[in-house]
Amino acid sequence: MARYRKIDVRIWNDEKFAALCERGKLIFLFLLTHPHMTMLGAMRASVPGLAAELGMDAASFQEAFLGILAKDMVRHDERAAFLCLPKFLRYNRPESPNVIRAWPGVLELLPECQLKADLFQHIKAFNEGLPKGFREASREVFGKGMPNQEQEQEPEQEPEETTSPPGTELEPVLFNPTNGNGNGTQNTLSDIIARAFAYFCEHGGKTKMYTLTEKRKKMAQTRWKETINLLSDQGTAPEKLELEAKRVFRKAMDGLLEDEFMNENGYVEWEQIFSSPEKFQKRIQRYENPPKRKESR
Repeated sequence: MARYRKIDVRIWNDEKFAALCERGKLIFLFLLTHPHMTMLGAMRASVPGLAAELGMDAASFQEAFLGILAKDMVRHDERAAFLCLPKFLRYNRPESPNVIRAWPGVLELLPECQLKADLFQHIKAFNEGLPKGFREASREVFGKGMPNQEQEQEPEQEPEETTSPPGTELEPVLFNPTNGNGNGTQNTLSDIIARAFAYFCEHGGKTKMYTLTEKRKKMAQTRWKETINLLSDQGTAPEKLELEAKRVFRKAMDGLLEDEFMNENGYVEWEQIFSSPEKFQKRIQRYENPPKRKESR
């Protein structure tokens, strides 16, 4: 395993990290720097084992660990004892194409589970954003699928499948009076949130590793209900409530997706829009009143 890890000092400004309890911060830094953490940001680990290593009682560790899981800062398959850090590669990029050529050997040592399959797809998508030599090395070693993958899978399944099936894109749902289904019936709230998430992932450059968790779904549903109530109070006709609410959602999402500062600093997160009424309104205002770009001289 590599002896060093890169940790961005801006972690102390990160909203998710700052919201963790003291034990949670310790555990997350422990995982980032764990001697068994591979160069892919994944390793074999169990909660009791990690707790014992830190000298922490299992109950206290579990409570803090669940807080990290809820923020999607770490992912864990308890049965397979598989653990990974979704943003690890962003800060620990391969230093040469030969490093990527060593990755299949690392993958072979990780326990089989769905999270491992998700990680494999994430690695391939991540590598496509690297310089030419790195992309070629990735296609060379991963072109035929996951190393030693015993389950039958479609090895060439592309990452764009993470958004939504053909014909269910958010755009027609937002602006077609029939809501994209051709018969004038309304979509369920779960369907609306799923389509919005698909739009967010597609335009925010997210991969399969980025999922619509129950927590993310609930916070969006809460903002939806607030939006419906506000529009109703403003006198919007009942038959137009859903369409207008979708337009508000689109504004809020685009207010973040089109924000250059947030994109450049890696802050394009679902929670930046839907975790509170204040953030939701801030994104709408950002969309309606974008900052003026400074003219280069």
